[in-house]
Amino acid sequence: MVEKIVNSNFNEKKDSNSKLKHIVKLNFSTIVEKITVYYNNLELPYLSRLNESHYKVKYAYGTSGFRMNSEYLDIVALRLGFMLSVRSTLLSLPIGLMITASHNKNSDNGFKIADLNGRTLCKEWENLCEEIVNSKNFISDASNFLRKYLFSNTEEVPFYSKVVLGWDTRTSSPHLIEVVKTSLIHFNTQIIEYGLVTSPQLHFMTFISQKQILEGKRFKEISKLNKSYLKPQEESNSEVIYPKEIYFDIYRDGSLKTFLELYDKLKEKEQKINYESHLVIDYGNGVGGTQENKDGIASLLKVIDKNFNIGFTNDLTTDPELLNEKSGTEHVQKNFTLPNEFYETLELRKFEIQENKQIKACSLDGDADRIVYL
Repeated sequence: MVEKIVNSNFNEKKDSNSKLKHIVKLNFSTIVEKITVYYNNLELPYLSRLNESHYKVKYAYGTSGFRMNSEYLDIVALRLGFMLSVRSTLLSLPIGLMITASHNKNSDNGFKIADLNGRTLCKEWENLCEEIVNSKNFISDASNFLRKYLFSNTEEVPFYSKVVLGWDTRTSSPHLIEVVKTSLIHFNTQIIEYGLVTSPQLHFMTFISQKQILEGKRFKEISKLNKSYLKPQEESNSEVIYPKEIYFDIYRDGSLKTFLELYDKLKEKEQKINYESHLVIDYGNGVGGTQENKDGIASLLKVIDKNFNIGFTNDLTTDPELLNEKSGTEHVQKNFTLPNEFYETLELRKFEIQENKQIKACSLDGDADRIVYL
C-alpha cells in the first residue's frame, strides 16, 4: 500500500522563504477566527446530537492515550485535530496519531500521539490535551492556550503542521479517521495517511519523518534500497514522502542488524544461548497479523535460521469482532492461559518439539506494541 497524502484547503499566502512548501504565516486573530468557525460548523452539529450521558464523560490521557467506548470519541477526534496542529507547529516537525485501543475489545477505540523523536507524548502535553478535550468553553480556552503557547511573544507565526496518521482494524476506525481528518484539514494540517499499521510502525515512521527534516537530506538508509517503489510521492527542498514499505524495510533491517550483533557478542563471550528454531506467534487477531507483517517477521527469522519453523495463530484481521477475543497479551497475561487455537496451530505446522523441551511462543496485543512470551 502506498500512503495517501491529504492536503488542506487553506488559502493564506505561503511564506516564499520557507523550506517547506505548506508553511503559511498566520496572526492571532486569524487563528481565533478559524477556531470560532470550527466550533460553529464542526462541533455544534455534533454536540446537538449528544445525550446526557456524553456530557458526564471525563476524558483522560493515560499511558496509552485516550481510550474508551468508541461512541464517545468524536469530540476527542475533533479537538485533537486542533491540538495536533498546534503541537506540530511548535516543533516545526510532523507528529503522529495512531487510532487504536490496543488490547481492548473491538467496541472500544482511542488515540495515541507520537511526539518528538517518535516517542510518546510528554506529560505536560498530556495534561494540555486533557484540558482542551474536556473544555466546557472551547473557544475561550483554545484562544488562551494559543496566546500562551504559540503567540506569547509575537502576533504572527509561521504555521507548519503535518500529521502522520495510522490505524488498526477496529470497526469504528474508518469513522474516527474521517472525523479527525475534518478537524486537521480545517486547521491547515497536511495529513500523511499510512493506513493499517501497528503502533510501533507509526511511531517509527513519525521518527523518520522528523529526522528527514532535521537532517535536511535523504537518508543513506533509503538510498541503499534499490526497489521499484523508491519513488517519492511529494518532494520539497527538505522533505520527501515515501511509501510505507520503505520505512518497513529500514525498520526490519535495523532490527535484524541489532539482533545479529547481540547474538554474535553472546557467542564471542561463549555464553550459553537457549536458542530453538521454532516459534508460535499469537496476533490477537489484530493489525500485527496482516500478511505483510507476517511476511516481514518470517523473512527476518529466516535470515537468522533458514530452517526456522514459524506458526501464526489468531491472525484474522478481516473480522474486527474477533479482536483480542480469547487471545492476545491481555488474555494470556491476566488469565494465565494459552491463546485460542494454540494447539491447532502446532498440529497444522507439524511442530516437532523434542522431549523435555518447552514450546516457544508469544502473544501480541491489538496494535502489536506489547509482547508476552509464553
